[in-house]
Amino acid sequence: FTPFTAPLAELGDALQLEEQQQDLCGLVAQDPKYKELVHLIIVRYDFLFDRVETYADGFQDFVKIYNENQSLQDPSVTFADAELDHFRDALGKYKQQMEDIKEMGRSKDIGFFRLDCKRMQETLLPSPQRCHALLADYIPKLAMQKQAALSAEVTAHNESLSQYPSNVDEYVEFNVNLAKIDAELPGLEKRYVEVQEMVDIISQYGIRVENETRKAFSDLAAAKSQLNVQVTNGKERAESDASHFSRALESDIPELNTRVKEQQTRLENPDFANKDKMSGEARQEVLTVLNEIESDVKKSADDAARFNRYQDVLKVEPTPFEEVDVLKADFQGLAKLWRGIDSWEEKSQMWNATPFGTVEVEEITKEVMQFNKTAVQSQKAMPDNDVPKEWGGDVAQFKNTLPVVVALRNKALKPRHWEQITAMIGRELDLEDENFTLGELLGMKVDQHMEEIQEISGKATAEVALEEMLAKVDNTWQDLELIINPYKDNKDVFIVGSVEDITVALEDSLVTISTIAGSRFVGPIRDEVEKWQKELMLFQETLDEWLNVQRNWMYLESIFGAGDIKKQLPTESAKFMEIDGQWRTIMRETQSYPVAKVACTKPGRLDIFKAASETLDQIQKQLEDYLLSKCVAFPRFFFLSNDELLEILSQARRPQAVQPHLRKCFDNLVKLRFGDGANSQDIHGMISAEGEEIKFVKMLKARNNVEKWLSADGGVEDFMVRTIRDVTRKGWKDYEVTPRKEWVRNSYCQVTITVGSIYWTLESEQVLSIKEAGKVVQAMGKWLKKNKDQLQGLTELIRDKLTSLQRKGVVALVTQDVHNRDIIEKLYNEKVTSIQNFMWQQQLRYYWDEQLDDCVIRQVDACIMYGHEYMGALSRLVITPLTDRCWMTITGALHIKLGAAPAGPAGTGKTESTKDLAKGLARQCVVFNCSDQIDYKMMGKLYSGVVSAGAWVCLDEFNRISIEVLSVVAQQV
Repeated sequence: FTPFTAPLAELGDALQLEEQQQDLCGLVAQDPKYKELVHLIIVRYDFLFDRVETYADGFQDFVKIYNENQSLQDPSVTFADAELDHFRDALGKYKQQMEDIKEMGRSKDIGFFRLDCKRMQETLLPSPQRCHALLADYIPKLAMQKQAALSAEVTAHNESLSQYPSNVDEYVEFNVNLAKIDAELPGLEKRYVEVQEMVDIISQYGIRVENETRKAFSDLAAAKSQLNVQVTNGKERAESDASHFSRALESDIPELNTRVKEQQTRLENPDFANKDKMSGEARQEVLTVLNEIESDVKKSADDAARFNRYQDVLKVEPTPFEEVDVLKADFQGLAKLWRGIDSWEEKSQMWNATPFGTVEVEEITKEVMQFNKTAVQSQKAMPDNDVPKEWGGDVAQFKNTLPVVVALRNKALKPRHWEQITAMIGRELDLEDENFTLGELLGMKVDQHMEEIQEISGKATAEVALEEMLAKVDNTWQDLELIINPYKDNKDVFIVGSVEDITVALEDSLVTISTIAGSRFVGPIRDEVEKWQKELMLFQETLDEWLNVQRNWMYLESIFGAGDIKKQLPTESAKFMEIDGQWRTIMRETQSYPVAKVACTKPGRLDIFKAASETLDQIQKQLEDYLLSKCVAFPRFFFLSNDELLEILSQARRPQAVQPHLRKCFDNLVKLRFGDGANSQDIHGMISAEGEEIKFVKMLKARNNVEKWLSADGGVEDFMVRTIRDVTRKGWKDYEVTPRKEWVRNSYCQVTITVGSIYWTLESEQVLSIKEAGKVVQAMGKWLKKNKDQLQGLTELIRDKLTSLQRKGVVALVTQDVHNRDIIEKLYNEKVTSIQNFMWQQQLRYYWDEQLDDCVIRQVDACIMYGHEYMGALSRLVITPLTDRCWMTITGALHIKLGAAPAGPAGTGKTESTKDLAKGLARQCVVFNCSDQIDYKMMGKLYSGVVSAGAWVCLDEFNRISIEVLSVVAQQV
């Protein structure tokens, strides 16, 4: 302790003392007992905190209860359809919640922590108290509502059963009421039990209610008991008094039968069958008698129904009262007859006095048919009565004249029709005269000319229908307009938009006009219909020519819009400019007034469009001849569409414009390396789709016409062939003096494949040329081993770091060398010792002919010059024995100037094998997918290109071409 008790002067440097003090704190902190004590304190704190959190988690249930209780605001809504058990459960739940919250306590000690629960308790306790108070207030009110409704019904029933009947009517009414109350008793009992249970709930949970409420519940119980007693007594008394009231009812029935017989006698009055009573005052007297009888008949029918109802209540067999039913039926028949006659007389007089111009024919027809139905029914019911026969004749006569009235009231009748009708009946009809009535018309005996008048009216109706159809056509074309759209971004040049609506309307109108013209009623409007026919036919022809001119104009406008095409076709350009001016003028005029019918039927417009169409066809013909001349100069242009060729020719000053179309002109020359500058004419090399670039033997100038500097006569095609021949020759020379791996790494892909094949053929034939057979087999074994070693070397090379192009070249060479190895192995196993052996002759063999200074390919008898088409970093198919047979067939066919037709199922490699042979021979191969849409012109263009360019064509799915086109193709070939 010296450092802590010695004077400061003896301690020296104060800093040293501070460091010693810090060392002391460190010593205490490192003391094991100190560490253990601190650890125990931390563990104890953690343990107590866990208990506190566990205890606090218990409050989550109270929080949930609090939130649920908050949702109870109006018990009448929450417990609207609740059963009584729900009320008990709710009251018990809220009471239990209050007890649980009170048991929570004001505080809780956990170790040296004290949790204060006072505020929690004060917050939670009012929630269940409020809910309990709401229910304690609502349940008595609900019970009183139910008690009041039930008490009112029970009291009313008691009063109705307290008065016992003194006659049959009261007895029946009493029994009906008694049965009704008896049927309601179970429901009343259920409601009473429900009220009593609510009273039990009020008592069980100590809910305070007023004395008046308690008295109301007691009064309901007394009234309910009284009702049960009255129902029992009423049933017993009703059974005992049934026989008494039955005897009283039996005394009333004979009286009713007597009255029915008297009334039946009155209905047999002769006046009801007297046809002289049908008019004037006599008819009114008959109706008066019927009205008097009606009240008696009605009373008798009501009494019979009442007696049957009483008998049902008294449980007595009901009396049939058949006489009453007969009485009712007889009376109803007579009443319907005579009242119908009275109504008929009134209506017919009114109709006859109605001015003819205001006659409502449909309404009259409907009522006359009803009168006729009544007359017919009366005749059937009363066959001996002359009245319905007489009346039925009058109604039938009037009914039979109605068709004439209907015909004459036809609104379709016009002056020409009225003239025919007037001449027929021999009298002038002034239908507009208000004094000319329907009665006067019928008095003219027009019904004698019924058929003729109906025919004229029907004809008028048909003519109106045709006129309406024609008017509909006219309305269709009144406002139907052509859709006029701006052409491209030019606001002053317009074209016709979609004509779908116009075409639909035109077809519909032509069908309608044709239907009208074919009708036998077209006479009055024949001239107008023929005029419409001519106009619509003119419209159709003009619209067709219009759209044809627009189609050709849009096609040629983009072509002659280029300055280069204008210079090369000055005559055609001048003709087009003339048509262009006419077109723009017509379209501006149409845009200002686009009504379709006016635009397409304007005099002279069809002739203008026909002349323009003819001129445009001539221009297109000259344009096609011009394009054909370009294709003849550079045959590979045949493989482009006219639009693509025009795109090139319209940018003849920009040599780079040809770049996007090179892929269709060459097999794998997809891009040219131009000099610096956007308009540079210097071409330095060619680039494949894989990105391989080969420099031309010398720089090529893209001058003169595009077909010239692309052609095989000193153009790109010529430079491609010369360049490929040059790099192939160089590769052939370097192969012997350069290690094979290095040579493969540094050579172009096409060169490695071709030169590799040349030297494989050379070394194979050197072995086969040995004169001694035994030495040939031995040498062939060594050559086989060398082939395998070369493959091993390529395998090692492919693992090195190679560029993408180098790797593709190695992969292609490996594919070829594997096939070559298999051939040598087969020759070795079969002990082939001669070059003339067919097993060797059937192979595709490459030679470098030093006299020709070019590559030659042989197979059996075929000898084919290497094509020098640039193939880029080509990939080769795996060569199978079937591939060899396919190739041998194709080369044999070429040798004798024929084509080959590989056949087989889809997906077996017919097309790909042909393309791969073309790659091996460096020949351009155009694959053409045939379909039934191909015509002879397309095939002719394809053949022209293939023959002129010296390319191959692979016609895939050739059999899908239609037989008519195949016939022409046979002649073309």
